[in-house]
Amino acid sequence: MVLNTQVILSDVIQQAREKVNLAVSLRRSRRMAIRTLPTPSYSQFGEDAVLQAFLPPGDGFYIDIGSGHPTQGSNTYALYLMGWRGILIDPIASNISLSHAVRPGDTCILGLCGDADGDSVEFFEFEIYQYSTMLPGRAKEVEKLGHKVKSTYELTVTTVAEQISSLTFDGPTVLSIDVEGAEYQVLQGNDWDHFRPDLICVEEWEPPLLKSTEVSGFLATKGYTLIAVTGFSSIYQLRSSSAEA
Repeated sequence: MVLNTQVILSDVIQQAREKVNLAVSLRRSRRMAIRTLPTPSYSQFGEDAVLQAFLPPGDGFYIDIGSGHPTQGSNTYALYLMGWRGILIDPIASNISLSHAVRPGDTCILGLCGDADGDSVEFFEFEIYQYSTMLPGRAKEVEKLGHKVKSTYELTVTTVAEQISSLTFDGPTVLSIDVEGAEYQVLQGNDWDHFRPDLICVEEWEPPLLKSTEVSGFLATKGYTLIAVTGFSSIYQLRSSSAEA
């Protein structure tokens, strides 16, 4: 009788072990299958694919300055679909209106970011909105290329620091900046003691491959290393970041 009980108990343990092993095996297989799926990309030059390659699994937070269209050419929409949430800031009213509809989980703000709060600046909106800028010099350069100004109007400038002053960050973080020449000012407007994103994707018309740029030099002092250049964007990673692959 004791022997039969031991045999039954042994069988039960073996069956339980097999179920656990099967569950672990299935979970591992699903993870491997997901890793072999194509990486979704909506950015103009695959910037979001590079970001995903250097980010750990799970969701996180982003702030997208000059966010543009909520999906087309977006550096953060793929992350949104993965469960990330964040703040979109753009000076084009139609982009923000559409972002409210398409990305209701994000905070969508009509405005500009720079190096100081409260300043009012003239904004140049071009017929092709991607060329729009708050820098008069850049606006003249774009006009010389044959692009037409659609309208000009006053906008109040805020800073990254002001937008996220009340937030805390538990998971990975990304900062994306595409503001037609004012990227350095946006970076200066961040509180680096409060928000030090794991990855920064920033537009640079002159990539820092052969020589240091204003942006790359500034980010180096904040502990960042250039890890990729794609199209007109440079991607920097915080040294010793938890998002490292």
